[in-house]
Amino acid sequence: VHGDLSRPPMSRSGPYEYSYSYSGRTSSLDEESSSSAAVVPRRAIQPFTGTEAPQFGVRPALKKQIAAGVFEHGTQATDVVVKDDTLMDDNKAPVDMGAALSKTTIRVHLEGGAVAGDPSQPLETVFYNRKIADLEKEFNTSIERGLTSAQAAELLAIHGPNELPKPPPKSVLAIVMDQLKDFIILLLIAVAILELGLREFVEAGALLLVVICNVVVGVVQELKAQSSLAALDSFTATKAVVLRDGKRVKVDASSLVPGDIVTLDEGAMVPADLRLFVAMGLYVDEQKLTGENLPVEKIDERITHDAVGVLSVGDRKNMAFMASVVTKGIGEGMVVRTGLSTQIGAISSALTGHSAKVSPLMQKLGRLGKMLVGLSLILCAIVVAIGLIRVRVKSGTIKGSDLQRWFKVGITLAVAVIPEGLVAVVTVSLALGVRRCAQQLVIVKTMPALETLGSVTVICSDKTGTLTEGRMRAEMLTTPIATFTITGTGLEPKGDFLIGNIKIAEPKRHADLVEALKVCALCSNATIHFNGEKDTWEMTGDPTEAALEVAARKLDAGAGIWVAERGFEKLFEIPFDSDRKRMTVVFANGSDAHALGYIATKGAADRILPLCGRIRDEHGERAITADDVSKAEREIMAMSSKGLRVLGLAHRDITAHALRNLPEEPEVVERDLCFDGLIALRDPPRATVFDSIRVAKTAGIQVVMITGDHPATAKAIASQLGIIDSSDTAGAAVMTGVELDQLSHEDLVALPKLPSCFARVSPANKLALVMAFKARGHIAAMTGDGVNDAPAIKHANVGIAMGIAGTDLTISAADVVLLNDDFSSIVAAVEQGRVTFDGITKFTTYLLAANSSYIWAILFCVVVGIPI
Repeated sequence: VHGDLSRPPMSRSGPYEYSYSYSGRTSSLDEESSSSAAVVPRRAIQPFTGTEAPQFGVRPALKKQIAAGVFEHGTQATDVVVKDDTLMDDNKAPVDMGAALSKTTIRVHLEGGAVAGDPSQPLETVFYNRKIADLEKEFNTSIERGLTSAQAAELLAIHGPNELPKPPPKSVLAIVMDQLKDFIILLLIAVAILELGLREFVEAGALLLVVICNVVVGVVQELKAQSSLAALDSFTATKAVVLRDGKRVKVDASSLVPGDIVTLDEGAMVPADLRLFVAMGLYVDEQKLTGENLPVEKIDERITHDAVGVLSVGDRKNMAFMASVVTKGIGEGMVVRTGLSTQIGAISSALTGHSAKVSPLMQKLGRLGKMLVGLSLILCAIVVAIGLIRVRVKSGTIKGSDLQRWFKVGITLAVAVIPEGLVAVVTVSLALGVRRCAQQLVIVKTMPALETLGSVTVICSDKTGTLTEGRMRAEMLTTPIATFTITGTGLEPKGDFLIGNIKIAEPKRHADLVEALKVCALCSNATIHFNGEKDTWEMTGDPTEAALEVAARKLDAGAGIWVAERGFEKLFEIPFDSDRKRMTVVFANGSDAHALGYIATKGAADRILPLCGRIRDEHGERAITADDVSKAEREIMAMSSKGLRVLGLAHRDITAHALRNLPEEPEVVERDLCFDGLIALRDPPRATVFDSIRVAKTAGIQVVMITGDHPATAKAIASQLGIIDSSDTAGAAVMTGVELDQLSHEDLVALPKLPSCFARVSPANKLALVMAFKARGHIAAMTGDGVNDAPAIKHANVGIAMGIAGTDLTISAADVVLLNDDFSSIVAAVEQGRVTFDGITKFTTYLLAANSSYIWAILFCVVVGIPI
């Protein structure tokens, strides 16, 4: 059942949607009208039997009702039974849901059937489809004056601080107890106690020493991992600008409550979940929440949709979510959720209570230990029986001393079966392997996770920041005269310009290149700077604009050069918006009344070309022709097919008189432009990824790329990286999140082959993929950095978090943390895990072979009658 049934219906001024689901079909109805049934994904139907609660996040108050198979809403109710594809009332008559929902309450019984729900998403009340006026009434606030201080204090006492509690570090006692849970360890302790009972103090001491050493090494290793991760930054805001008592004040973000009015400025971290009512050129980086590195343009209008269920987080354009960062613009919003009630908090709550993972090695050692116990008991019984029979035959009676002697012989044989050195070897081998991984910037939080890495057969990797650098970079610039390749890495403004494969010795002599990069530099608000303390280049503002500034600086033509040295003064800007899909900045080339004007425009290439009446070629500026436009369109298609993001560049020089009389109107400013070319950007693959993917595939590991990109872009990047081959058909190569939603878990598992590239995926899709790979017998590793990745990381055999871009929650859920966010480090850690496992396997074989010789020697002596 979709919808928050723990809340009363909203006022009739806005629809309040209920949805019920049965046998793979869903209908959605509201208080004003009903809609026809629509097919919903079969995988949304979760099994529900007896009193077992369905496994998806819900409000605690509803858990008992779910377990009983009943949702109750209010005091008056209409009983509805879901059975055999039919909705029936208590009299077994079909139910008119429109009539049923015209009442204030509804109760749904689920008979032998199913509950619809996304196991990774809690049931929630959404706000993107609500009117601001209705929210003002609900939260008893005003967008003009905000809450009063008294209201805020009262609400803070009710809702608690606006904080996400950090997962408490494991205590030393808890780590010690985890080390003692291993079956082999318990077996050694039992044998040591038995030896003490027989007064064999030396043997007992040796066994206990092995146990103590194992515990000490394990505890020290886990404490080291905890201390390495403690330095990673938090992702919650500390301060917020809020409207209280009609005045804007800066307060601790932890004191925010639902109903507060918060102001957002460029560079600010969103302190809570907000419903926006002002969004002026507002762009928000939601990478920590959605995993995608391009900022999202926000709007302030109400969003309505006809689809069943709720919009994904990425599609809620009038919401700003906790932990996201404002990259551009300004906005205002009403706090609607704080703390654990936010999107991040909901995922955090859903992660609690997940059982600990057991590595394949630990499972095998556990089975080996049980087999050895059984073998030792059998051998002990055989030896004691044979010995006592021989005593009886020889002396005619069995004395107490005979029983004691032969019992000690049996115990000795049983102890000989147990490879007491195995625990020490496993612990030391894993500890050394974990240490080697740390030297390669891979923190393995628990030692068994290293062996699980060595057993991995599938690596599901995020594209952004793991397979790629995690930032945009200009790679190609096409002018009407030539096509230039731009080299370099990251944000460092160093690189060369090439035509074909030939480096240009003096790129500044190419006037077309200089003009295009001039537009890149001036039509941007981003800045880059070198952080001496961290020894790295950093940026502020939009990542795409930062990439354009970097490209311009590689020609020594950054914004600072034009402003500080050439006298360009910014007059006004027409910001980018989703309708125009372009940005224009107007400059004066000087500060006096006779200064000439310069207009720089960049944006979606298909929106720039129609504005251009001129073009620059080898002979200077001339009128643009249809052939010029066709050529540019072909170049746009060619670059887009390679997974590149293409922007158009244009400019116009204007006279001083025209500049003085220029209105700030797009239709006047953005006309008769000169087309300067196209610049292509992408989040480039890491240099080390290509070899790492090849090594992984050679080792029999399937590498799966997961991204939110368009399927065509995803396929182009996966092909470039070598993740998918040219022999793969389109359907076998790439699968979208929509296609995943149409498959049940069983259908997904039953596919002949799961693709190696998934596009437009949601957090639920990632979790479904992990579960499907595990059900197919794979040992699956899942990487991620955003909060949305945490459920999939938690349920994977090995969860791998990014140490640089990763959130606290993701890092807490993971078994392994990459301090450099590099995919190649994963492959190196897998290799180390395999080396460690191979060494443990060889030594286990040696120990068992050596111990078996003791067993055969004692058995031979007992059977033949040789004194022991």
